[in-house]
Amino acid sequence: MKKRNRIGFFILFVLIVAGLVSIALRPKEPSYQGKRISTWQDDFAARNGGTKYYEAIRELGTNGLPYAVRNLALNDSKLRNKYRELRLKSPRFMQIFLPTPKPLLQVVDGANVFFHIGSPAIPYAIVLLKHESSTVRQSAAWGLCSLRRQSPAANQAIPALIDALSDNEQQVRFYAALAFTEMGEDASNAVPALTKILANTGQTNSLFYLRAAVARALGKIGPPAINAIPELKKALKETDPNFRG
Repeated sequence: MKKRNRIGFFILFVLIVAGLVSIALRPKEPSYQGKRISTWQDDFAARNGGTKYYEAIRELGTNGLPYAVRNLALNDSKLRNKYRELRLKSPRFMQIFLPTPKPLLQVVDGANVFFHIGSPAIPYAIVLLKHESSTVRQSAAWGLCSLRRQSPAANQAIPALIDALSDNEQQVRFYAALAFTEMGEDASNAVPALTKILANTGQTNSLFYLRAAVARALGKIGPPAINAIPELKKALKETDPNFRG
């Protein structure tokens, strides 16, 4: 029994030391006006910080991006979402003792983070189009759309955005299509992938806006999208008047 206790205490000691080393080696969190970026972020997500969070992001640049990505990815955490579900189902007296999950950044917030960082965020957004979190991928695609309004440098994302048009998440495909509406003729390589989505009439009504965004992107690309005309003509015969428009 004593031997087991010694082994148990040794394991506990190792875990404590490992935890302390991990904390000691963790990079110092960037701050703005004496306040950590994660605190600005939490306040903003709770809608308590106004636009100061974006001021911090502009000042800190890409140094603040990993914290935003980590926060956005929590939207897709199965463990966190399960906890929220169980907490809501718990008796009211128990909910008092169970911490309320902190509010998180949403897709639009993530897109704005890329926008406020500016062109230096473009390479990061390209890589994040492959992130395991669909919330992060949506933010990255929407962010690239916004960044293209700032600079043609966002055109380097065209190959990655073409790949994103086949993402298994509908909203990622939607934001990728929106990005191509900002790129015009520069996105001519995207015409085959965009036309394929437009031609998919077997989709549910929930994908109406995706196909509408694709049609608009093809129009913005202009003459290089001439091969899409047959599918656009077919779309004019569909029942939804908004889609025909």
